[in-house]
Amino acid sequence: MGGFFCNIHKAFECVNHEILLAKLETYGISGSSKKLLQSYLKDRYQRVVISNDTKINLNSSWTLVKHGVPLLFLIYINDLAFILRKHANPFLFADDTSVIISSSNENESLLMPLA
Repeated sequence: MGGFFCNIHKAFECVNHEILLAKLETYGISGSSKKLLQSYLKDRYQRVVISNDTKINLNSSWTLVKHGVPLLFLIYINDLAFILRKHANPFLFADDTSVIISSSNENESLLMPLA
């Protein structure tokens, strides 16, 4: 038996909006519901503003957001558990993923050596 444990908190920032929209359609979200989410994701800009008590304000330039949206991250990775179930027991919770691999064959090497 073996396993690996991942904390993928930075993965929230990697959600590609086009792939996410395609997955939403795969799950049956289409029509006006998909258009609503698409309008939420399309043409969004962000910048960083830093201010303090000394009245010094720093602003980054506006940047088009093509990735992200933590609330929709779970939909984005939902099929990961389905794919892994063929070979292991995945446990997903928010941005933590654990995968347990086991076999009844003692001679079968399930994990590559770390060294």
